[in-house]
Amino acid sequence: MITEWKLPRHLDPEAAKANMIAKGVWPVSVWPSSGKPWLSVCMDCGTLVSPVYRNVMQPGRGGCEPCGRARAATKRRIPVAVAFAAMRAAGVEPLEEYPGMDAPWRSRCLSALCPGLWKGDPAGISPRLSDARLSKGSACKYCARLAIRPERAAFEMIRRGVEPQAPYGAAREPWRCTCLRCGADDITPTYANVVLTWQGGCRYCGGRMRVPEEQAVIGLDPL
Repeated sequence: MITEWKLPRHLDPEAAKANMIAKGVWPVSVWPSSGKPWLSVCMDCGTLVSPVYRNVMQPGRGGCEPCGRARAATKRRIPVAVAFAAMRAAGVEPLEEYPGMDAPWRSRCLSALCPGLWKGDPAGISPRLSDARLSKGSACKYCARLAIRPERAAFEMIRRGVEPQAPYGAAREPWRCTCLRCGADDITPTYANVVLTWQGGCRYCGGRMRVPEEQAVIGLDPL
């Protein structure tokens, strides 16, 4: 049967200090009370910390927060061979030493058809192992359709009749372009509309806006 842990009603400051030392932190200020921060020094890492006595005395708790985070990270750390195997199973090959579960890990995509490839140049990716282990497909953001190379985005826009006149921003961000059919240079379609949903890039050619007469005469090819 588990019983609730409680502090004694009356605490001797010297006994409280001894309890803190047993938990790995050495108090360096006068006893404040069980519910207030108590300036101390961690006996493991030397960091100045201010733990609350009643929190430190809880079963399984310590007095140094940085050391506690480090211990938690160590528990989460998996063998290096297992980490590499998990990344490969998610379709990517790590290019550097294992940095930890939640740290970006520089890698390359293993797919020969990766959308991140451009003229033989692979795109840089840095997926986290924690994300790769949860992914149902590829850990490569390009294969997962979560990102696109700016060069490929511009190429796809040109294929659909509009030429970008500014750097690529985001899939649903207006992109200043020139229509390759009518010459309109004041259009701002989005990559998502033009490429992903095939809605067309030019509001004039799509019939959504009237083209000025002089532009229509100059820009359109004769039939």
